[in-house]
Amino acid sequence: VQRWRFATDADNGKSGRAFLDVASLDVVADLRAEKRKLTQLDIVRGEAAWCHPDVQTLARRKLLRALRLALPLHCVVALPGQEVGSNWAEFAHLITQNGCVVEAEPANVVGRC
Repeated sequence: VQRWRFATDADNGKSGRAFLDVASLDVVADLRAEKRKLTQLDIVRGEAAWCHPDVQTLARRKLLRALRLALPLHCVVALPGQEVGSNWAEFAHLITQNGCVVEAEPANVVGRC
């Protein structure tokens, strides 16, 4: 997955969309390299070694630490009535109030229905 899309929508009319291209995050490349290395090292379990709960816990911690810093800097936010850009603080506030949907999205979207 190269892009993640975030969407929030509430009955009160407050909504927003955002996306994050993970190519800008060094941690993603690092985790993918760690997965390849672990898979090659563990001949018996192969890719299953990456799925071990301890390995996943460490990977999640590393990713969350990086995302806390990266989302405000790299996430492109679109809020109704505002210029598209990086207003992560306001978008994050909407998420805490309304929740959000996170979806994998192709980097090159041809069209939407």
